[in-house]
Amino acid sequence: MNRYVMRKEVFGGLLYDREKVLVYSLDEKRFVDILRQSPPNTDIILRESSLCSTLSAPTRVFFILTNKCNLNCTYCSNDSSPLKEDLLNFYEVSRILYELKNMGVFEISFGGGEPLCHPDFFKIVKLAKELGFVIFINSNGIYTEEQKKMLAKSSIDKIKISIDGVSGVNDSLRGTGNFEKAWSSMLYFKKMGKRVKVNCTLSRKNFFGAFELSKLCNDNECGLKIAPMFNVGRAKNSKMEPILLEEILNLRNQIENYCKEKGIENRTNITSSLFCELSGEKGEFSGMHIECCINRIHTSIDFDGSVIQTGCQTYFERHKPLGNIKNENFSDVWAKIQVHNEKVKNLTKDCRECDLNQRLANYFWVTNDFHGEVFENGKTKIIF
Repeated sequence: MNRYVMRKEVFGGLLYDREKVLVYSLDEKRFVDILRQSPPNTDIILRESSLCSTLSAPTRVFFILTNKCNLNCTYCSNDSSPLKEDLLNFYEVSRILYELKNMGVFEISFGGGEPLCHPDFFKIVKLAKELGFVIFINSNGIYTEEQKKMLAKSSIDKIKISIDGVSGVNDSLRGTGNFEKAWSSMLYFKKMGKRVKVNCTLSRKNFFGAFELSKLCNDNECGLKIAPMFNVGRAKNSKMEPILLEEILNLRNQIENYCKEKGIENRTNITSSLFCELSGEKGEFSGMHIECCINRIHTSIDFDGSVIQTGCQTYFERHKPLGNIKNENFSDVWAKIQVHNEKVKNLTKDCRECDLNQRLANYFWVTNDFHGEVFENGKTKIIF
């Protein structure tokens, strides 16, 4: 497998480093200059780019493989449970994976439900890696010993494990004993040399435990992403008050001070823009522009085959599916997404005058380490 992928875009192109898992933006001149050198160890994708503000293909596609899960969390965004049985079968997933390879998609993320509840999970992962994709999974960390060993030996590039607090804080939301199981999985994967990260869904119910979880992750050199609970799925009718920006900033300062005192790297990322979206406050970053870019570089395929233009599962309910891979080619659906995004872009004067092609180019160039996460740092602020 080649290390790099170069893909033509209307603003120039993208260069993807599979080894470092990085996306670089290239203007037209730089793209052509590199192409003329016939770069070694590089896959070249020169599909025709339409003159629109959406990429020629997603950089990452999220597959919701199944709505079956071995847990029954109180706020699950897609209402999955041990009783659900819907899934994308192996033929459906494999057909689309071949198409995504030809389109030049860089990354695949597998989620659910719990992706390991899919009967062909490891077979799907094996095929995705053979086709050259960098692979991520979003998981709850609750495995059999055999599953844990198979994950450690697998070609998955990054494992994201959901943990929503330390000990009883997590277990009050995700089930008794599940903190120890999920944390043990995280430590095991780190020991085995896997890239692993903790995802925390934060609400009023576990806000008081966020600092302790951050301390634990930072002390163990493990990345932690803290994002808010959205009122979707089983949390749709939640009456909890949103967490305010002031509280988030205080939490962030508390974490930063702790890391400075201990002389360790702060590996906690708090998505303050998403908290502001729920509280209605004007924050440090523009959530509108973040979602705008994400809708033009990512897409999701739900367990029923529906294609939704966003990479954020918590945003599914605000977007109508624009196609279904059970009866359409993915490339045809992506073309519909491109048309839809142009219609949205022309709705307001500010959007019409926005040079989204340049914003998208800057999105990769400035952050450089963007992997589908919302990074809350000075770099992100420069873009928007």
